Amino acid sequence: MKTKTPFLLHLLAIFFLLASLACLFGVIQTITSWNWLLAVDYYPHPAYNIFENAFLFLAFLVSAVILWVRLPWAPVFCQVVTLLAGAWYWFDRIVITAIRMPFREQIFPILVTLLVLFLLLFSLYRIQPYMRVVPSIRSVGDEDENPSS
Repeated sequence: MKTKTPFLLHLLAIFFLLASLACLFGVIQTITSWNWLLAVDYYPHPAYNIFENAFLFLAFLVSAVILWVRLPWAPVFCQVVTLLAGAWYWFDRIVITAIRMPFREQIFPILVTLLVLFLLLFSLYRIQPYMRVVPSIRSVGDEDENPSS
């Protein structure tokens, strides 16, 4: 009996696809505004912004594709990408940017980040049983090698 693909799997794949498009638009915007960013002394350098957005674009795009194909290791890979993106966001916000904000002004963004991370990680955990099972391939010499003679 074939199990029906849950709507949550399609929703997560579309979410990762939209996140990858947002990162792609970030790369395009940085490239088109390169001279302006250099003129106003944009910090960090625009090359860092291109690297970050290009890396996240590829990671989110691969996540969307492997979820759509339903590879057995897709939820774990997507969970790693989600945690990496969340950690990178906070690394940029706290370490890279020169603007220092008091902690009480960061409580709401922290709570929103934790909520989104929890929902994504839990959703990816819940779709694990719906991934395709790869049949194991046995070599010809492995069949019943019992020394019962």
